[in-house]
Order: sequence, then structure tokens, then C-alpha cells
Amino acid sequence: MSDDASVKTIEIWADTRVRVSCRGESCRATVEWAEVVKSGLLMCFDTPVVALRTRHDEATPRLIEVVDRSTNHWASCPDATTLETRVTLAQLQRALEALLETMRTIDRYLGDALK
Repeated sequence: MSDDASVKTIEIWADTRVRVSCRGESCRATVEWAEVVKSGLLMCFDTPVVALRTRHDEATPRLIEVVDRSTNHWASCPDATTLETRVTLAQLQRALEALLETMRTIDRYLGDALK
């Protein structure tokens, strides 16, 4: 592992890494999403994501991984221009909560309709 100063790095929270398939129609590569420590935005990386260094956050017991910024999936994805969006973990959580509430409403409606 090199400590080359020319390598641009970014810090991510290790506990936010999620492995999925790219949604790009011509890509479908396995990628990992992770929350960037500084911005709170989610960033997509080519796999495998290799931690160049790790450290623990001073305020919490959470592990921070320093990774090579050039492994950002948008640099290699043929569908990057149609897929790239900026989303925070909080935005993703709000969207999931709204979806769950919609599902609960449908469930209540169907439950009432079947009575």
C-alpha cells in the first residue's frame, strides 16, 4: 500500500458502505455506496473499495476509512451522465420513510376493504 501524496483521498464512514449493482443500463457493475464524512453526501465507488488508512472518529466510536477518490464509480460508468445525483443519507432515509408510510396506508386500506 502506497502513501503517495499525489493520490487524492476522501474519508467515508465505514458503517455506511452498501454493495449494490449500478442502475446503468449498459453498466450493471457491482458498486459500493458510502457516506462521505465531510459532506454527508453518498458517494458511489467501484469495488472493491480499499481503505488506504483507517481511524476512529474522536467524538464517536465510528470507524472512518480513507479511500482513493479516483475509485468513484462515476469516473468509469458508461451511464454516469444519466445517473449521477447528489443524495444525502438523510434524504434517502426520508424517502424510505415516506415509502413505508405509503405502504402502511395501502395495507390499512386493503385491510379495511377485506373486512
